[in-house]
Amino acid sequence: LRAFGELQDFDSIPLLIKCFDSDKIAIRERAVDVLLSYDELTCNDEYSLISNYELVKAAEKLYKSESKEEIRSKVVILISKISTVTAIDFLLRVLKESHGKLKADTIYALGNYNDPKISIFIKPYLSVKDADQRVAAAISLYKFDDYMEESNYVISSFLHSKKEKDIAFGLFALGELELKNRKKVCFSYLNSKNIEIKIQSAISLAKMGDERVIPTLLDLIFKEGDEVKQRVKKLLQNINVRISKNLDKIIKHIAEEEIKKTIEENENKSLQELDRGTLVNLRWLYCLVDEYEEFENINYILKN
Repeated sequence: LRAFGELQDFDSIPLLIKCFDSDKIAIRERAVDVLLSYDELTCNDEYSLISNYELVKAAEKLYKSESKEEIRSKVVILISKISTVTAIDFLLRVLKESHGKLKADTIYALGNYNDPKISIFIKPYLSVKDADQRVAAAISLYKFDDYMEESNYVISSFLHSKKEKDIAFGLFALGELELKNRKKVCFSYLNSKNIEIKIQSAISLAKMGDERVIPTLLDLIFKEGDEVKQRVKKLLQNINVRISKNLDKIIKHIAEEEIKKTIEENENKSLQELDRGTLVNLRWLYCLVDEYEEFENINYILKN
């Protein structure tokens, strides 16, 4: 599945769609992730029109049957990459029926169409109480002249809030919109003791393509707890391409050196004899260098 994503091959789409029916959550999620990584999912030739129709229908089916909320949100974003009446109608239904974070993700997804006619469905969410939905609306509508001032006001209100969660939302918006004229704000929070604010300021700077943030991202990847490490790794999928390539090389080099060091320090021990902390760290390092056979071996030991 990872290879399909790198190839960006339209002929692979039917195979990826078949993965939506897998009984393995990881396979379903990876298939959606791969399709999300495609630069383009739409073409004007007849074959692509048929393929897009099938993709939307398959994605709708997955959305309705999927139990994992994160995958449902990703499906919503995936459908928004297809500009057909069927896709738009489906997202408008989801907007009406969904709640909480899923509704926020749908508001964000509808913004991908850059269509003033759709913006009227998003506008009411600039003033709702739900912070997720409000910031999603501000991001989606910022591109429209009629709504830019109000959207900017919403984002600024988050950044000037006394609530740390709201500040994190504001930083997220700066990154999504790549507002480089507000880099200073992101840098001012880069060393925050609040981990969510630190993550959002770092990821936003990475989305803006500022390489000065790389040391902070490395700290988050190698020095924080497992939950933070995994979350940051996922967020790095959506950053500036140049930063991503440079960071990936550095991460893999550091991880390879750490693996080598750990193995040398425990050369007289088998994997089964290593303590749990060492195994968990090794598993993470193998994940970073895409050594999934070793990753699964350690996973098996930890579970048994």
